[in-house]
Amino acid sequence: MEIRKQKEKQVGRLTVTEQIDQKHQEDLQRLRGFRLLDDDFNA
Repeated sequence: MEIRKQKEKQVGRLTVTEQIDQKHQEDLQRLRGFRLLDDDFNA
């Protein structure tokens, strides 16, 4: 919870463009955690 508060304080000091860029980077990092699935269901 404390980490989230620190992030909120930091975001408050960023410009809108910086906030969007930070959110984009967080989203990309989250996407890197996904694994590809084999979509070939023909057996």
